[in-house]
Amino acid sequence: MDMDVDMEVDMCTYEPSGVSYGPTSRKACVLRAEDIKTNGNEFYKKQDFEAAIDVYTKAIDVCPPGREERAAYFGNRAACYFKLDKYKECVEDCSQALLVKPSYPKVSLRRAVACERLEDLEVALEDYERVLQDDPGNVEARMAVKRLPAQIEEKNEKLKQEMFGNLRKLGDMCLKPFGLSTNNFAMEQDPSTGSYNIKFNQ
Repeated sequence: MDMDVDMEVDMCTYEPSGVSYGPTSRKACVLRAEDIKTNGNEFYKKQDFEAAIDVYTKAIDVCPPGREERAAYFGNRAACYFKLDKYKECVEDCSQALLVKPSYPKVSLRRAVACERLEDLEVALEDYERVLQDDPGNVEARMAVKRLPAQIEEKNEKLKQEMFGNLRKLGDMCLKPFGLSTNNFAMEQDPSTGSYNIKFNQ
């Protein structure tokens, strides 16, 4: 999987609503952010990810809100967090990048993998599917889309069993004063509806 940072440098202008800048000021604003990003890329290539995070943060601060270039800065910082196993921070930055640039397969893939590491499998599956919409030939995403549904079902079944176990403990505690326990009740699932019926056993 391509987890590299975005090394491209774009020329652009900056003109936020309500404020008018001359051509020199507009170019200088974005070029400054791009120069900072380039420095961050050097730290990334040296695997000094903490330093790269600081530099990409400065690029984010310099680049005005709403500019598409910000997507690369957030995406690059997310790549650093991923390398440091800080998956929650990685997901947050990927989300910020995708708000600016919704069609960004590399960042969607990075967020999908980070969500999977956090065991947020449903969200990971959504992101893998999103990757395939933009990049149908992505092998990693295609394999994940085939693999995750079974894992999600297994996870949900495990959670359901844990919930039933906790309910049984609570039920035993409530029924004990009456000389009863949850063993006096049986749950039978209706195969046609999937719902459960409770049967009392003497």
